[in-house]
Amino acid sequence: MATRQGISWLLIGCWLPLMTSLEAGEWIDLSYTFDSTALYWPGELPFNLTPTSKGQQEFYWYEANTFSASEHGGTHMDAPAHFWKGGWTLDQIPVERLVANAALIDIEDRSQKDPDSILTPDDLADWKRQHGSFQYPTILLVRTGNAKYWSDSERYFGLQNGTAIEKESDGPATPELHFPGVGAEAARLLADDPAIVGVGIDTPSMDPGNAKTFPTHVILYAANKFGLENVGDMSRVPATGATRAGRRDEDEPLSDTGLQDSARGLWITRNTAEGQHEHAALIDIEDRSQKDPDSILTPDDLADWKRQHGSFQYPTILLVRTGNAKYWSDRARYFGFQNRTMIDTESNGTSAPELHFPGIGAEAGRFLADDPAIVGVGIDTPSIDAGNSKTFPTHVTLFSANKFGVENVGDMSRVPATGATILALPMKIGGGSGGPCRVLVRLP
Repeated sequence: MATRQGISWLLIGCWLPLMTSLEAGEWIDLSYTFDSTALYWPGELPFNLTPTSKGQQEFYWYEANTFSASEHGGTHMDAPAHFWKGGWTLDQIPVERLVANAALIDIEDRSQKDPDSILTPDDLADWKRQHGSFQYPTILLVRTGNAKYWSDSERYFGLQNGTAIEKESDGPATPELHFPGVGAEAARLLADDPAIVGVGIDTPSMDPGNAKTFPTHVILYAANKFGLENVGDMSRVPATGATRAGRRDEDEPLSDTGLQDSARGLWITRNTAEGQHEHAALIDIEDRSQKDPDSILTPDDLADWKRQHGSFQYPTILLVRTGNAKYWSDRARYFGFQNRTMIDTESNGTSAPELHFPGIGAEAGRFLADDPAIVGVGIDTPSIDAGNSKTFPTHVTLFSANKFGVENVGDMSRVPATGATILALPMKIGGGSGGPCRVLVRLP
């Protein structure tokens, strides 16, 4: 890709992407925190975090919450299915469209004078005259300057005469709104451009606030282009000229090993220096785990990996493959229930039936906690501790060192022991003790 299109690279979703060789860059978080201040479309259920446990247990501190919200609030992705029957749902959007070039068009000057302003075909033509055609895959970001009003819902939505936002309602009716958007004519050009995979904007909607029939949603989503709404402050994002953060050749496939999707907005990188890669290291203990479901990762496994590949390099997320992912569709086998014990899907405590699945042993956990190169661990089981653990020593050891854990990782059979790169992007929940993630891997 030519450097004139070497715009920032964008990572979207609520995930933990794994990729190869990203050049070091400054990461800019363009997503808002999901908490009580998050703005939702009028009438939609707002975000709510409910603590279910928070306090000292006999052997460890334990904190957990539940959360609820409608899909379309905070920094979020509109899947094409949102406004087009038969369009892709979130889980159907091809992985390679979620890591993309970021092109930015700034219409703040006129948007601040006229809140009903729209992106026009002339704006697209002006950008191309300066920077050339969009290159696949590109996500076009539209900056209106509306992000500065995030803390003022009335101004952000452009409500007239102090109209209040109704938090919950049974219908799609909304008060009169006034904020900028993407015009229908510009949307048609973007829908027809094969390089464009999605569009993001720093307002509540792709369409301007005064739209009644949502033509931009319909046009873009009918072409299976997704939308990113309520994008954060883009004032530091360049139109073009930043070195791309990564490269995807046709012989470098992306694999999606994620098990869950949710609404984590997006991250963008501007290159600032050569050198730093976020590494993914993998240790495979499947052979013994399939013979003994109580198997654990040991210090010997870590030593063996280092003998073959050298020391871990900062920042590394260690992935532990036990082979348990193959049982995802069989809950009893996945958790290792004895006598097909049923799972209690709702409980306010930490008690659980007797479980048997592999994990990371306490001794290995101590080595990982003490290794400054390790920033987190991931495993294809329900817990980083083995299922038969009662005091969760690996959780305590790793988390006391501020190393995070990624659990229920999908099929890692194609992930190499070394050579991939991992980026951790959990759902951005204010005060959250955990949250859904998606795992993407680019093979070396």
